[in-house]
Amino acid sequence: MGRPEEALGEHKRALEADPLSLIISADFGRALYFARHYDQAIEQLRKTIDMDRSFVPAHVYLGLVYEQKAMFAEAIAEFRQALSASGGAPRFESALGHAYAISGQRKMAEDSLARLKEQSKQRYVAPIHIALIYAGLKDTDQTFKYLEMAYEDRSFWLIRLKTDPRYDGIRDDLMQLLSLQLRFRRHMQDSLGVDSAGLSTMIHLAGAGSDTPTAIASPLETSTAATSLVLNRPEPSRPTPPPPPPPYRPPPP
Repeated sequence: MGRPEEALGEHKRALEADPLSLIISADFGRALYFARHYDQAIEQLRKTIDMDRSFVPAHVYLGLVYEQKAMFAEAIAEFRQALSASGGAPRFESALGHAYAISGQRKMAEDSLARLKEQSKQRYVAPIHIALIYAGLKDTDQTFKYLEMAYEDRSFWLIRLKTDPRYDGIRDDLMQLLSLQLRFRRHMQDSLGVDSAGLSTMIHLAGAGSDTPTAIASPLETSTAATSLVLNRPEPSRPTPPPPPPPYRPPPP
């Protein structure tokens, strides 16, 4: 909900009630991360790891904090440890790929992307995990393409877009895009009865075919154009009706 300070208060109360809980301790560190209290988050997460060095969530959250502190080597080490311990969980591959991307290690980030796409042939990989790496590579086209797929997928992970620092650079455009998409879909469903196939057609008519590399090449503009196409389209022209017939006059007697 974007209320990090209130969240911190709840996490503190939970930790006071159960100070030895690994998950509560790690979640408090994550809450500090979302609130941008990075130094406090590092301190909290190191305490969690001291309780159990094999507890994967604490390593992941610590990696996220290190990334925001530009401690990229430390972040990558934490993500690699979590990835190995999890057997290659997609969300940890995504975190690792994003860290590679923003630290300038493009080839390594692209390798993470390739592994995720290969995994997706065998198991479910949330599109947002792929979008995150593209965001780190500053590839806006592909970022929005996969976020659009996540939206269609009703991905749970979309709730992080509002608060995760990794999306700070694109959040304003992203929220505007999602708002337009939601308004567009509701209008077509409620007023025009257009289904998903119809939506794809409308976006194609607006100038970006869904099967082309530039499908979401300029997603904000595409959504705006598609919305305008439907919401602000002019009234259709109507043919001029023929003149009325002359009044009936009976023949003379």
